[in-house]
Amino acid sequence: MRKIFKLTLGLMLSLLASQVVFAGWQSSPKGDFINTHVYVPSTKSPVGEGRSLMVVLHGCSQSIDALKSANMDKVAEDNGMIIAIPDAVQKQGFSCWGYWTSPPLRTVDDYSRVLSLVDAVLADSSLGVDPDQVYVAGLSSGGTFALDLALMAPDVFAGAGTIGAPTPGANSFGSEAGCAIGSFCEGDLKTYCLENPGVCGDYSDYLETQIYVSASGKNDTFVSNKYGPQNAEGMADIYQVEEGSSNPLTIGGVTYGTETLWSDNRVVYLELDIAGNLGCKGHAWPGGEGAVAVAGMMGNYVDNSNINYAEYLAKFFAENNKRVEKDEKQAPKIKSSSINSNQNRGEITVGAYVSDDDTFKSVVLTLKDSDAAVVETIDATLEYFESQVDGENTAHFRETFGAVIPGSYTVEIVVTDSDGLTASETKSTTVEENGAPDVGISKIDVDSDSGTIKVFGEAMDDGYGLDGTIVLYLKDSEGNVIDTKNGEEPTWDGEGAPDCMCTYYENTFTGVGPGEYVIEVVATDTGGLSDTATRTAVVEAAVSEVDIVVQGVDIDTMFIEGERASHSFVVSNIGEYDAHGVVVDITVTNAVVEESQMADCSKISSSRLSCVISEIKSGDSSNIAVTVMIDQVDEDGLYLLSTANAVAEEIDVNAGNNSDSTSNPIHNQEILQEGEGEIEEGEGEIEEGEIEEGEIEEGEIEEGEIEEGEIEEGEIEESEIE
Repeated sequence: MRKIFKLTLGLMLSLLASQVVFAGWQSSPKGDFINTHVYVPSTKSPVGEGRSLMVVLHGCSQSIDALKSANMDKVAEDNGMIIAIPDAVQKQGFSCWGYWTSPPLRTVDDYSRVLSLVDAVLADSSLGVDPDQVYVAGLSSGGTFALDLALMAPDVFAGAGTIGAPTPGANSFGSEAGCAIGSFCEGDLKTYCLENPGVCGDYSDYLETQIYVSASGKNDTFVSNKYGPQNAEGMADIYQVEEGSSNPLTIGGVTYGTETLWSDNRVVYLELDIAGNLGCKGHAWPGGEGAVAVAGMMGNYVDNSNINYAEYLAKFFAENNKRVEKDEKQAPKIKSSSINSNQNRGEITVGAYVSDDDTFKSVVLTLKDSDAAVVETIDATLEYFESQVDGENTAHFRETFGAVIPGSYTVEIVVTDSDGLTASETKSTTVEENGAPDVGISKIDVDSDSGTIKVFGEAMDDGYGLDGTIVLYLKDSEGNVIDTKNGEEPTWDGEGAPDCMCTYYENTFTGVGPGEYVIEVVATDTGGLSDTATRTAVVEAAVSEVDIVVQGVDIDTMFIEGERASHSFVVSNIGEYDAHGVVVDITVTNAVVEESQMADCSKISSSRLSCVISEIKSGDSSNIAVTVMIDQVDEDGLYLLSTANAVAEEIDVNAGNNSDSTSNPIHNQEILQEGEGEIEEGEGEIEEGEIEEGEIEEGEIEEGEIEEGEIEEGEIEESEIE
């Protein structure tokens, strides 16, 4: 009985051993190759049955160890994909795959060895590879060799991916088309298929379900980057699919180049911004962050500044494989995720787009500190697009963790759909120490008359507006606080607040008496850090009102037709304070303004004069006389009396705008005209110089009208009196 038990146990162990797969790198199966690196993951493909397989072919002067260091193990585990990296046997030129020396046939040279490697992997049942998920990829000459294999064995390869690969038939080493390194030769893949029976031949029907990714370095100086789009367009022509739109290739909030898709996602072209610190600028296999990249002409042609190209291929192949009967329910996807920190507010903001073929159950964001301890969890709120994108429901979220202290953090995003399928992604960020705010006083407006001081300014905190308090203090010259105000949001006119990442404030102190003051503004953020700004302000003593009086000079005026007359005014300051800037506005009627005795007068019109008296001291007066021409007559033809109205106003801002007004008419109603009337006794005297030669005719002066002494010697000539 014991013996039977031992045999049974041994048989069981033997059977179990045949099914056990040890995850990690190993050197078999090799097929017919001498050296091969093979990574077998512990996971399975997210689609189909079992694992997928991708054969990756090295470039010229590149070892299989270099490709092994390009994060291939991570890609394998994350995608349930076996990755096999064979070392070319029949190397040509610079240890290249000899695509230009070997005829493109399934049974020839290294073409047959790659197919034998695939057969060996498929034959090992312990590896559990789905034959509908076999792919081939390569860099440079390895890319061209991979494209040849995809065309000659589309029944084996459900998809292919190349980067920096010359087009088959457009040789880059000179034996066929004369294309030297770095140059470009046009090639037509469809014509290449027709001219070579070994490709696109008996198995061409399988091309209808094959997919292809072409890529090139934007600044590739070794292999022309024109081959990338030429290969994509050639395969699209063979697949008979139409080119779609080009968009930035953005992953995790970082843009790595551009992505162009053809219809039904059958063909993709990537133009990548690969770093130029390698031996051949832009010519390398992108391994993503953490890949081992050795610079120099003898470097390993691996780049770690761009995407992980193998990861991109694995996900693209799984999502777009046309031969796998996919479960109708697919896991959700996270796209264009981003994370930002604001040390000013102590915040971490996370956002992303998510898509799924079904509805979403939840999006959970988990914030963890540098010790992986959970700080906070948020159930994100989704905003759905009005219509589906690429046949899937798409939504966006943006959530903020608050009150985060300085330190390093990760945020895990977990999206779950209504079928329980999930997708996750982790983002990292650092919240820096918060700096003190910065506050300033932009303007102070003082109104001494009303006793008000208005303060206006702005505050910033680590490049953002202040999240805290602003307090204004009014202090006297000895530093004593007289009044306190909180900073308030200003009221903006017109187009609103100026464009500034800051916080504006204002407030007004009222009832402030004459004196010198200090305005102190203190801005404090939520962390207790503060900043202070100060300015001085002076409130002047209010000036008592001056007392302006304007009087017309009361004189009789006699004039002759065509002569001038004067209106005179006296402007007095009878107050105890000096007057400044006294404006006298004079308006006349029945006359035309001629001039004024004052220099600082302006003739506004034919009937208006405006004069300015710069200063009238307390108790003093100033005279203004305006000369006018009387030329207005009434209905009897007699000249009308002229009247001047004067308004005097003290306009100094500290004087209360005291003013007064009066009028000055011409009182003499006897207006002499030539040949009319006489001067009666007592009506007026003739002073020296008033009567010129020929003005008095015979008989105009009667006896006794001129008394002795009234006419001095020589004033009237002999011929003037008959």
